[in-house]
Amino acid sequence: MKLSNLFWVIFLLISHSALASRDFLPQRINFDVFDATTKTKIFFGHELISQNQNTLQKETYYFDLQGIKVQSEMVVYDLASLKTKKYELKNYVSGEIASMNIKNDQISFTYKANGKADIIQNDQLKVSGDQYHGKVLHHLIVRNWEQLESGLAKSFKLLVPFRQEQYAFKIEASKLDPNTSVVTLEPDSWLLRNFVEPMNFYYSITPYKRLTKYVGATTIVTDNNSQRKIEILFSYPESKEGT
Repeated sequence: MKLSNLFWVIFLLISHSALASRDFLPQRINFDVFDATTKTKIFFGHELISQNQNTLQKETYYFDLQGIKVQSEMVVYDLASLKTKKYELKNYVSGEIASMNIKNDQISFTYKANGKADIIQNDQLKVSGDQYHGKVLHHLIVRNWEQLESGLAKSFKLLVPFRQEQYAFKIEASKLDPNTSVVTLEPDSWLLRNFVEPMNFYYSITPYKRLTKYVGATTIVTDNNSQRKIEILFSYPESKEGT
C-alpha cells in the first residue's frame, strides 16, 4: 500500500467518528461515498455505536451499490483516555485484514495485504500519552476545539495498523462560514506533506459539533483505482444527548 493511499484509514477512520464526545451520542450514522470529481456515488454504509459505561464500541459497514458488503471495521476505546483497546478491519473483496490490540501498555499489530499475502505481525510499539488511533479523531478534535479555533494546531502520533507503525500528524481548523468549520488532518513532517494529500473534515457547529462531510483520499478499491479522491456525506437518523 502506497504512503499516499494508506491514510484514508484515518477516516475509515476515523471511519466515521462523527460522534461528539461532549455534545450528543448518535446510535447510528449513515453515510454515502462519492467520487469527489464526478460526484458519482460509489459506496454507502452505516456505523453502529454503543456505549458501556466509559467504553465505546463502533461497528462500521461499507456496501457497494448492489448492496454487497465490501468492508467492515470494529473499534473499542476508552472515552476518558481515548486509548484504543481493540481494532479490526476486514475487506471482503481483496482479503485484506488488519487488527490492533493493546495489553499491558504493549501494542500488537496484525496485517495481511490480501488473500494471498503473508501475515505480518509487530508488537514492538509501546503505548504513549500522545498516541491515538484514527477512529478516536473526532473526540480528539472536540476536546481541543477551543485550541483549534484559536488558530493553534494539535500535534499527536497517529497509530496506523496497516503499517504497524505510528506517524506524527497534526490537526488545524479554519472557518468556512458562521456555522461550518473545516478541520484539516495532515502529517506534521514537511517532507511527508509533499506525498500525502490533506484530509478535510467539515463540521457543523450548532446545535452540536458534528461531522457532516469528509473530502480526501481512499484506500477502498474503487473501480481498480485505489487512489481516487472521495467525498463522504453523513446523516444522523437519530441521536440523544450524551456526555
